[in-house]
Amino acid sequence: MKKVLISITSYDRKEMLLDLIAQLKGYDIVVYDDNSNFSINGNFTFHRFYKNYGKKQAWRKFERIFGFLLKDYSEYDYYFLLPDDVILCDDFVNKSIKLYESIKDDRKICLSLLSDDRVNNPNWTEIHPVIKGYVIHTNWSDLCMLFERRFLEEVGDIKVSEERWDGNPKLGSGVGSVISRTLYKKNFNQYHSKESLVKHIGLDSHMNENHY
Repeated sequence: MKKVLISITSYDRKEMLLDLIAQLKGYDIVVYDDNSNFSINGNFTFHRFYKNYGKKQAWRKFERIFGFLLKDYSEYDYYFLLPDDVILCDDFVNKSIKLYESIKDDRKICLSLLSDDRVNNPNWTEIHPVIKGYVIHTNWSDLCMLFERRFLEEVGDIKVSEERWDGNPKLGSGVGSVISRTLYKKNFNQYHSKESLVKHIGLDSHMNENHY
């Protein structure tokens, strides 16, 4: 049986977070909280960062998360990364893994599980999306996804320059963009599920419409 770890990124959405955790009973869960003013306890690990990284320093937070996963959770076969403001489809974990395993591609590196209008057009890597069965070869990724250890080994430096926001302070954190471009340059293939396996329910975003 495959070992699965669910990582949830969270900030200031206690009830949504608890609802998401309730949908994942039976799985190992680690919550990475961006210094909210609450703590929660249960059959999971709650890791609250000592400061709020916000948008412009989000890359530092994700570098820390990926570092923790690579060093402290190396025994897992599959890793999920989820934001706290989603609802999962029925049998979410098994469906996601089955879909990922159905991709016959030695260079696959991750499967994004939240599919919206963005999957219909080129995004950060400027590659035209191609539908392949139940997945879409988009060659970009956001931060709601499934991956194996190889992703953690290859993602590398995800530093986002402060110059990103010059003239446009409303831009998102840039983390997804940097990750997508890095993996694309390394000739890895990034996919999205054709049908979204999660529903985004956040009424507001702490990082500009969740566009990372």
